[in-house]
Amino acid sequence: IKTEEALRLAAELKLPKHMSREEKEKRVQVLLDAFDLRRCANTKVGDAKVKGISGGEKKRLSIAIEVLTGPGLLFLDEP
Repeated sequence: IKTEEALRLAAELKLPKHMSREEKEKRVQVLLDAFDLRRCANTKVGDAKVKGISGGEKKRLSIAIEVLTGPGLLFLDEP
């Protein structure tokens, strides 16, 4: 799965059903820019066997996925 696809999938699963696809897509695009993930948007995230995005990009992606829903409070350890 690619970076942008991961964020889009998280949006489909985590955001309310009443939110339109356009609103969800806009939020995905805003987060890609806010977390400087645009450069790796079409790069595979990767795993133990497949080289993908860098460790820092993986951290930023996971934070972006958590920020997607607009939590009131978010605890981060060494982001």
